[in-house]
Amino acid sequence: MSRLGGTIENYTVIIVDDHQITRKGVRALIDDMAEFNCLGEAGDGLEAISLAKRLKPDLALIDLKMPTVSGAEVFVELRRWSPETRVIILTGLAAAAMFRSMVDNGIDGLFLKSCAPEELMNGIRRVAAGERVIQPDAQAVLGQDPSPELTRRELQVLQAIARGETNNIIADNLGISPKTVDSHRTNLMTKMKVHSVAELLTRALQDGFVSEGDHQ
Repeated sequence: MSRLGGTIENYTVIIVDDHQITRKGVRALIDDMAEFNCLGEAGDGLEAISLAKRLKPDLALIDLKMPTVSGAEVFVELRRWSPETRVIILTGLAAAAMFRSMVDNGIDGLFLKSCAPEELMNGIRRVAAGERVIQPDAQAVLGQDPSPELTRRELQVLQAIARGETNNIIADNLGISPKTVDSHRTNLMTKMKVHSVAELLTRALQDGFVSEGDHQ
């Protein structure tokens, strides 16, 4: 597999979306671009993480709202397991707080599914070439809502809380202490201006930090 910066005729890609019709549509666009090679598709977040760890593609196109593990969490895990993979979010979820969090944490591309095929294709090429590309409609969403910005760790803790994990389990999975987890939980509630876990999860769903599939 070539790395970015190598021959432009051989960028490798994976497509992650829980809707098969969307995956097939994006796959058709990828197949029309001679310099890209689609290595595989995933229909949920867990499958996506496994696929990316095994294949380490140059690019990953990921939906945000998916069952089991959200696209935001897939992005975090790809930064851990396949740091050279450039990640493009392609979503129908216009969530300003989530968009801002992902931009702040280094997302390479951000597109709404309403964009024109040619706009997406051009954006994929630009991201592959090393640019960060925020589609104009996605950029407009970013300015709509002063929702809190979350760190990568806060996002991991929030998504673990949404899955119903205890402080001890979260601590074990993230390699931190339960006291640190509790501190992140407190910070999250302060940032999101809520007073209970139920309110925290409701706000997280509204802002797009977690999806219905995450929420236990």
